Amino acid sequence: MKKGQVFSLDFLLSLALVLLAIGLVIRGIELAKYDQKDEEIYSELRAIAENTGNLLTGNPEINCTVRQLEVSIMNCADTAKINSSNARAKLGIPTEFGFSVINLSATPISAGTQGEKDFAEVKRKVLLHNGDITKQEYNTTFRQQAPAEVSIRVWRE
Repeated sequence: MKKGQVFSLDFLLSLALVLLAIGLVIRGIELAKYDQKDEEIYSELRAIAENTGNLLTGNPEINCTVRQLEVSIMNCADTAKINSSNARAKLGIPTEFGFSVINLSATPISAGTQGEKDFAEVKRKVLLHNGDITKQEYNTTFRQQAPAEVSIRVWRE
C-alpha cells in the first residue's frame, strides 16, 4: 500500500463482491416471501372452490329428490333449486368472493366480474335435472343419463 492511498484495489473488489452477494441473498428472500404470499392466496381460493364443488354435489338443498321416496341423490343437481339469487348461500361462498358456475343451467350463474383477477377452478361431473324426479324416471331414463361437467370458478373481489 502506497502512502496516501486509502483503499487497495483488492479491498474494493472484495467489497463489491460482498455487496453483490448480500443483494442476491436479499432478492432471494423477497422472491421466497412473494411466492409464499401467492401460494396462500391461491390456497384460500382453491379451498373455497373445492368446498363449493363439494356442496354442489352433496348439499340436500341442491341435490335432486326422488319425489315418492323423499331421498336426495348425490352428484345430481336440481337446476330448479339453484339460481343467481340463492347460489351464493347454497354453495357456501363468502361475500368477499366472486364466482361463476358454468354448465349448471342454460345461462351461467355468477356474481362479480372476474376480469384479470387470480382465480381457482374446479370441475365436477354432475347429473342435471330440473325439478323432482319420479320413481319411474329414476328407474328408467335417469340412471342412464350422462353426467355434465360443471365448472366452478372463484376469485377474490
